[in-house]
Amino acid sequence: QFGGKQLPLTAIASQYGDYFDFSQGSNRATDGLEYVIDGDDDDGIRAVLKDRYPLLFTTSGVYFLPVNALDGETPPGAIEASEYGFEEIIPPLRFDGLAVYVQQGGKVIRGLSWQGSDVNQGGWAPVDLSLRASHLIQSPIDACVREAGRLNNTNIYFLVRGDGELATLTSLDEQSVSGWARENTPNGEFMAAGADKLGRIYFAVRREVDGEVVHSIETEEAGKYLDGSVERTLVSATNVENLAHLEGQQIYLFHENGYNGP
Repeated sequence: QFGGKQLPLTAIASQYGDYFDFSQGSNRATDGLEYVIDGDDDDGIRAVLKDRYPLLFTTSGVYFLPVNALDGETPPGAIEASEYGFEEIIPPLRFDGLAVYVQQGGKVIRGLSWQGSDVNQGGWAPVDLSLRASHLIQSPIDACVREAGRLNNTNIYFLVRGDGELATLTSLDEQSVSGWARENTPNGEFMAAGADKLGRIYFAVRREVDGEVVHSIETEEAGKYLDGSVERTLVSATNVENLAHLEGQQIYLFHENGYNGP
């Protein structure tokens, strides 16, 4: 149990093999455990993330549980991983080897990187991932991660903003690749984002269609990099049919000699 009404800054673990027995006994390996956060946060633990060590997020800082440092004699305790608190509007996520979260205030995307071999010879290093793109971090409301894998060779952090646009961070640390971008969708607003283990990304989108508000789940189409784009092989470039979905929109035409528009 992580945090609770009576013990908001405490993580409690049951005895080994007995999930309803939380008694601590004499600090044996099979006894129950109680980790207490020695912090100034009255709100308690707001989120938990599984990482090298379990990370506990509060509004005044981030702490970790040194689970491999139990010796049966010293009472366990949570150790500070970052002095930068957590904005609980968006859950923390694993991203390209980092634990990533929105810092208290909603203006900074913070990453935590473990440095060192073990709990006695290492620690967490907080990194400001949005330092060079702070203007893009505006009123975040949701986030997700698309991991590099079979279908994609880079990791992407999608941050949904309150104005319906996206701020995306593309990263591949092993190749020193990192960059932010701003994205939007014509006549629509992104409301939420999610990704599956195969690397497919999904968005909850609000659009206005024929004067009515429509909510839908939308996804990417392989090989398409522009909203509503179509491909045509033309004998004559004077007339292109079946473009009703682009009626009234400013468009670009990409061709073998470059592009025209809007």
